[in-house]
Amino acid sequence: MLFCSDGPESLRIIPKKRSFDWRSACLCYPDITNLIGISNLFHVIVDYLVRDQACMVSCVPKQNPNIQKLIEFRLEANVNTYAAYMNETASTRLDSHDFTYSNGPYTYHDTYVGSEQFAGEEAVWLDGKARYAMNYFWPCAGTAIQR
Repeated sequence: MLFCSDGPESLRIIPKKRSFDWRSACLCYPDITNLIGISNLFHVIVDYLVRDQACMVSCVPKQNPNIQKLIEFRLEANVNTYAAYMNETASTRLDSHDFTYSNGPYTYHDTYVGSEQFAGEEAVWLDGKARYAMNYFWPCAGTAIQR
């Protein structure tokens, strides 16, 4: 089956037996409302419907193999710092908790303030240059913060 829309109110389904003349039956594209409806009907994302999978070309260069090493190091650092409460270092801010871990050219630093309610940042450096950073906090949005 092929789908076609002449506007927001119409969605035509062209039976497969007539699909040979689908171009003459419909020279238009479905609007976003119909695309969303079709994607819900078939349980696929809209990208799947509108992108030609065989012709997709990425303009983003292939992922740098160092990214995988950075990810592996970050996981290793997590296991060797706050997750095991190891490698705590001197506080860098008033009442903060800081952890540092190094292995080869990589250095990891995690710092946070608070306890049950907290905010912090973790970062990774490769050869002294920042390559990754993430901020985090708790409680989640919508939870009241007591003062």
